[in-house]
Amino acid sequence: MIYSTIKQRTRLRAVFALALAAVVCAAGAYAANDNKTAPYVRIGLLYGSSAVDEVRIESEHGFFLMQENSGDLEFIRSLEAYHTLFVTRNNRRIEVRDEDGVVLSDDFATDSVLVSAAEDAEDRILSIGSADYRDGVCFARDASGGMTVINYVGLEHYLYGVLSREMSPSYPLEALKAQAVAARSFAIGTLGRHAGLGFDLCNKTCCQVYSGVDAEYESTTQACIETEGYVLAYDGELAVGYYHASSGGYTQNSEDVWVSAVPYLRAVKDEFAPLGPWHTQLTFEELKRRLESSSYDPGTIRSVQIEQRLENDSVAQLRIEGSRNTIVLAKEKVRTVLGADVIRTVRFSMGASPSPALDIEAGGAGISLHSSLGRATASGTLSVVAAAAEPVQISSHHLSIWDGKVLASAPEASGTGIRFSEESVTGGTVYFQGLGHGHGVGMPQTSAREMARSGYGYRDILTYYYMGIDIVQADRLSGDLR
Repeated sequence: MIYSTIKQRTRLRAVFALALAAVVCAAGAYAANDNKTAPYVRIGLLYGSSAVDEVRIESEHGFFLMQENSGDLEFIRSLEAYHTLFVTRNNRRIEVRDEDGVVLSDDFATDSVLVSAAEDAEDRILSIGSADYRDGVCFARDASGGMTVINYVGLEHYLYGVLSREMSPSYPLEALKAQAVAARSFAIGTLGRHAGLGFDLCNKTCCQVYSGVDAEYESTTQACIETEGYVLAYDGELAVGYYHASSGGYTQNSEDVWVSAVPYLRAVKDEFAPLGPWHTQLTFEELKRRLESSSYDPGTIRSVQIEQRLENDSVAQLRIEGSRNTIVLAKEKVRTVLGADVIRTVRFSMGASPSPALDIEAGGAGISLHSSLGRATASGTLSVVAAAAEPVQISSHHLSIWDGKVLASAPEASGTGIRFSEESVTGGTVYFQGLGHGHGVGMPQTSAREMARSGYGYRDILTYYYMGIDIVQADRLSGDLR
């Protein structure tokens, strides 16, 4: 990759000539001199309501004080003798002190960075508060009078701290590699999202969950290393790697969830999807409170109706009629307003009575039984035990469950359809039954797992869920990624 040149004024050249050859530091401006990627990024750790007045920073190898200048990182001062520093917000200044309270810098500007002085890039680890992070740390004044704490970290090291928080490290390596490429593409494509707060990306779900060194596992780090620098590309430009937990049988077109149609984010009938059934219920009073918390004023809820579905049967519009106003929730607002933790996907049906006590999900690993109490997984053969009777072995393919209302069988449950109940509810409670988890755009992580288990490689996985993409080194992309 083409990275920025770093001006070194002391022996720092020998120490960091290779390890920091990529470093640039201006918030939201990491691609100088026609660079194609951002080798170092700023990740907000403590900000907004979590901003602090003081933080303790530790490094086994001491520190170097650096400063950004026109896209390059310049050495300012060696602090190798100091293994513990305290950084404090003091009115409009940010001060750096040693353990004895001696001020080492009384104006730690927003373009200043404390970098671990370890010679080996893999040993550059700092303790920021109570957690360990790689590379360096910088700070910004918070508008409320506190201090924003930012991890100044190499892009690949950032991914080390992301992967296990977004996908289980127990997943097959090829699934983890697909996740690494998607996460790298997503990170580069969304850099600067929080530039107004002084950093590029946050450490929460709105960007990608990031926990630093504590999140590193051998399997996830291996996946990052084996795909280092690779990103998704469409027509020679970066493709942002959106992903979600589980498709429930179909992924979604980008414009059916958000606004714009993106050519590589097309709906796919997902042949590898574990269906992931879910059940929930909301009373009309709960619906009213959730709408009011999003600044709607429905009055007393009178009815809830699925007003429009997509071709893949996902809900496109949910109409809620109230005594004061009728609210139509379209696309992803169905989830964001009613609660994405409650309405897990827009692939749902609903009714005025509870859904079946049990759902059956059939897959390559056997079957799973789902109820409101959770999930139990079984092999292809079950032991069925009745009161005062010996266990009877039965194949899952011959299993049926009757709960008094619905007859469900394992072969029937292996499809990707949704069982519809009622499209309109006028009672006091709406019962929801759905499939999958997440917004549905891009790669479903559980499907990536199943593809990997079936012998597919990470390139197969990515090209299945992102239409018409190539997987290339980032420096082969055209245009400026910023």
